[in-house]
Amino acid sequence: KLESGEIARVSTFTSKRENVLWIPPSALRTFRARRFVVIRNGDGSESRKDVKVGLESGDRVEIVDGVKEGDVVVAP
Repeated sequence: KLESGEIARVSTFTSKRENVLWIPPSALRTFRARRFVVIRNGDGSESRKDVKVGLESGDRVEIVDGVKEGDVVVAP
């Protein structure tokens, strides 16, 4: 029970998704209006892949399209 003047922390969830791909925000790159990630290919080379972003928070970004499970995303 809270008394008048006490501080409480409340968390609310606006959306929940299961079985999604998440990356750290630092791995998401933006150039002009293009949002992409750098993928390390099997031969060691790197390529850029445009991505569609879903939910974003301070510590992770949901990737809706453009990257699949098993892709190696290169972060700066």
